[in-house]
Amino acid sequence: MAFFEDLTKKTKDLAYVAADKAKDVAAVAADKAKDAAELTRISMAIAGEQREIDKNYRTIGEWFVSEYEGEIPDAVRDLVEAVNTSKAKIAELEAKAREGEADSKENERLRTLLGLRQKRREFDFESATVTARGSSNWASTLTLSKGAEQGVQAGNCVVDEAGNLVGIIEEAGANWSTMITITDATLEMGALIARTDSTAVLEGDFTLMAEGKLKLTYLPENTELITGDLVLTSSMGGNYPSGLVAGTIESIHTDASGMSRYAVIVPAADLDDLVQVFIIKAFDIVE
Repeated sequence: MAFFEDLTKKTKDLAYVAADKAKDVAAVAADKAKDAAELTRISMAIAGEQREIDKNYRTIGEWFVSEYEGEIPDAVRDLVEAVNTSKAKIAELEAKAREGEADSKENERLRTLLGLRQKRREFDFESATVTARGSSNWASTLTLSKGAEQGVQAGNCVVDEAGNLVGIIEEAGANWSTMITITDATLEMGALIARTDSTAVLEGDFTLMAEGKLKLTYLPENTELITGDLVLTSSMGGNYPSGLVAGTIESIHTDASGMSRYAVIVPAADLDDLVQVFIIKAFDIVE
């Protein structure tokens, strides 16, 4: 039993050192304590040292169990079993917490989608999952889980659950489709500046694509733009639905010729974290 006596002595020594350290921290801090904030810092320091004590005890215990599993006395073995039972309960509770969080997010998504359907009754939606993201530096694309068999066609607009424009379907296979996102360099579609009701054109730009942004061009000369202006899609040409939120104006610039202006747009949709999207298969044209 010499080993157990030595282990007990080392454990007590470690506890005494940590406890003395905690007391020293408290004593020094107490001398300086003049107000509530200082007392709070003292409590945090003591709690930190106590956590160190607990951590060291756990380290000793885990090492002991792994090294001397076959020689553990019955009393200690009961404690080990109790610890393992607690660990299993913690793992089970953490799994339930993750499941509950996932359910909460799904319920919130469904509530948002219901609101989107009620708000835009003129749209025929098809939900789809993002199955892949384009890996090229020359394009910004997503692959979706729905295609021609579900009525998806090239040219369909794609939105997120809040109704923000994500992009346009480029190609539809039987049960899949690929789309260019709103930041792709090839994108071009009519736009409307909500505050002024002025028309313009949303255009992808290769340089801005790397930053997750796009351009607003053909700005009316007599329109005063401001940072934060909301930009929507327009039904100009009848190809795309109107009123989808494209993004907001981040900055206004004059081009290299000095003859015209353009604005940099930050998309409203979070393109990096998209999991599910909604394809607009049909819509009523609103002039």
